[in-house]
Amino acid sequence: MIRFLVAPDSFKGTIDAPEVANAIAAGIAEAGAEADVCPVADGGEGTAAVLRAVLGGEERRVRTHDPLGRPIEASFTLLADGRTAAVDTAAASGLPLVAPAERDAETASTRGTGELIAAALDAGATTVLLAAGGSATTDGGLGAIEELRERGGIGAATLEVLCDVRTPFEEAARVFAPQKGADEAAVERLTERLQRLASALPRDPRGMPMGGCAGGLSGGLWAAFEAQLRPGADFVFALLGVERRLAAADAAISGEGRIDSQSLEGKVVGRIAELCAGAGRDLHVLVGRDDLDRAAIGDLPIRSVREAGTVEALRAAARELAADPYRLQRFVNAQDRSGTYEQALTELRNGRKTSHWIWFVFPQIAGLGRRPAAQEYAIGSLDEARAYLAHPVLGARLRESAAALLRHADSSPAAILGEIDAIKLRSSMTLFARADPAEPLFEQVLGAFYGGDGDPATDRIISR
Repeated sequence: MIRFLVAPDSFKGTIDAPEVANAIAAGIAEAGAEADVCPVADGGEGTAAVLRAVLGGEERRVRTHDPLGRPIEASFTLLADGRTAAVDTAAASGLPLVAPAERDAETASTRGTGELIAAALDAGATTVLLAAGGSATTDGGLGAIEELRERGGIGAATLEVLCDVRTPFEEAARVFAPQKGADEAAVERLTERLQRLASALPRDPRGMPMGGCAGGLSGGLWAAFEAQLRPGADFVFALLGVERRLAAADAAISGEGRIDSQSLEGKVVGRIAELCAGAGRDLHVLVGRDDLDRAAIGDLPIRSVREAGTVEALRAAARELAADPYRLQRFVNAQDRSGTYEQALTELRNGRKTSHWIWFVFPQIAGLGRRPAAQEYAIGSLDEARAYLAHPVLGARLRESAAALLRHADSSPAAILGEIDAIKLRSSMTLFARADPAEPLFEQVLGAFYGGDGDPATDRIISR
């Protein structure tokens, strides 16, 4: 039974990460496969819910204040060990708590976040994990610092801030304040205010990587209470044992609300993809909106990206993935479209290719082609190649096509296919010869047309 690691981020503003993960897991189960449910986060909004869902714990609701000082009720999580609390900055100081017309970056305060940290300490937590993403504030953490000082500080407790960006403290206003309602003049005033605060704190947070998270909250807490600043995704992944769980899976499914090229640069999907590359696992991504330029994938083992923006759509997409984890149906669909395979076989038997079908009749290993068709019909691994050979339609057609080529062993592959497609054929035969050494047909094609030499580029990729 195939086993998937299910490790999505939230679809921000619509579906939280645990709900996304559970919907995907339900679809996998319907297909008769197995899911290891592990929603993840990068230290931004929703991190506390992810830690509670995976590690267990209790949600505690308390009275606090929103960024504009209005009374609200917000929550933190006391994890199952009873000594660790998880607090989302966004719970009390988040941008969604302030309507667009009300946003005022100069007034917005982190006082409510300080109240949540204080409540967690009062509940017995000796370690507080503060997820710093998603704030409406640019106060350098002053509101939270003042609230905690009124409490008497944090005592012997440890405060760890999970950071989703590396921006330094002094750059927080310039980088983030415009999206929080600040115009150019306000950005200048906020920057000056951060500079004054930095000079007044016990330690100077300027220049500290990750000090600018949540409008400088991370740097302010580092300066005032010796908080530890941690890269959010790496910290959460280690805490949840993502790398270990990936090693026990056959493939992974991740996701987020919108994917683009930035998603692959340190955010959740990108980090999962990097881990999959290291572990030799394929990754499938389910998203609410797909804006990813496929060229950005490079050598990452992202085998599919599908739009699925609702719980029902996530469940259906996961069911399809689990039933066909290598998406082999894409080859069948391409070959069956308008009798393409029959045309290709006729051309091979006649000894001359005249139409376009090389990518999905003689597929290559991923990492060689950059054109969209080459990427869409690339084979991601030896395991996928073996599944292709075992497919009742595709395996038989590949062997039939290879046999048709051997009828023209007195010709050259370039004469049959053209110079470029002759290179692709060599790559394809090398891949399938390595996938099934007991099958002589592919080695026979290499022997007849290439002197028995496989494609070096394909072998290099396979060896990685």
